[in-house]
Amino acid sequence: MSNLIHRNQVVKMLGTPDRTEGSLNDPREQREGSIVYNEKWIYDHPDNDPAGAAQRVVFWHRYDFVASLIRSSPQEQWQHDEELPKLLLQEDSRVEGVPAPNPPITPTRAYQPVSDFEGPPDLGGHIEGERSGQS
Repeated sequence: MSNLIHRNQVVKMLGTPDRTEGSLNDPREQREGSIVYNEKWIYDHPDNDPAGAAQRVVFWHRYDFVASLIRSSPQEQWQHDEELPKLLLQEDSRVEGVPAPNPPITPTRAYQPVSDFEGPPDLGGHIEGERSGQS
């Protein structure tokens, strides 16, 4: 179990944000109240929000999770949410649940041609299917 919250855990739980402000590579720090951040993820209607919030904001300082604010409607005040970090810290793996539909390739040193050769081997310089010596 990790003591860090990773970005892909948040995306797995809430989906991709509706909007983002700033960037993890932006050296300029921004401040909202007591929260200092480089990047802000804004969810207008988060899917499967653990708090049932209608709106959520997630703050990041580079790769580090800083805080999350929620509200039930646009008229309400923003409130700090402590449930999201608790839930995310319970997860074991930062890539848990990521599907791997393609099986791994077995390494080999044997030559595996992509297509069948026609005619005697040569140095190339022609298009497959063309006859040599004709103009």
